[in-house]
Amino acid sequence: MSELPISSLPLASLTTLLFDIDGVLTDGQVLTLETGIVRNMNIKDSYALQYAVRQGYRIGIISGGSGIGVKERLAELGVAHIMVHAHHKVKSFENFMQQHNLKQEEVLYMGDDMPDIPLFERVGVSVAPSDAGSDAMRAADWVTQLAGGRGAVREVLETIMKVQGKWYSEAAFTW
Repeated sequence: MSELPISSLPLASLTTLLFDIDGVLTDGQVLTLETGIVRNMNIKDSYALQYAVRQGYRIGIISGGSGIGVKERLAELGVAHIMVHAHHKVKSFENFMQQHNLKQEEVLYMGDDMPDIPLFERVGVSVAPSDAGSDAMRAADWVTQLAGGRGAVREVLETIMKVQGKWYSEAAFTW
């Protein structure tokens, strides 16, 4: 695969948006403390995630990583499908697809590195943030202008919702 113009991507048929955590929802930096690790998430990404949930999108996470703080934050935003410790992402993805009776063309996956590439081949639209690993960027249909944890998720969600006529509504004015 290679990066395609956004206008040629089948964004109108997407119902389900899946994301990796580290390097996508976070900036990829990990601060190690005696009590655990700290990850940095972008508030604009967070706003767009909760808004997408309220607009009826199925939002999910598939990550090999973990973290109670990240899971709690995502749950606060309304993300109901959080698959962490997914060291075999394809298996987690296939179980999710079967459980929700989804078709490939309904699903977008955004990842930033080599473990994400097998999922890129199984979804309707694959996305990598602008600071992803070079292999992931080459494999993705779409490379965002913004970096992971720096608004890339917002860029994706806003673009999809604008294409589908769901971005600007009364629900946008409340959180």
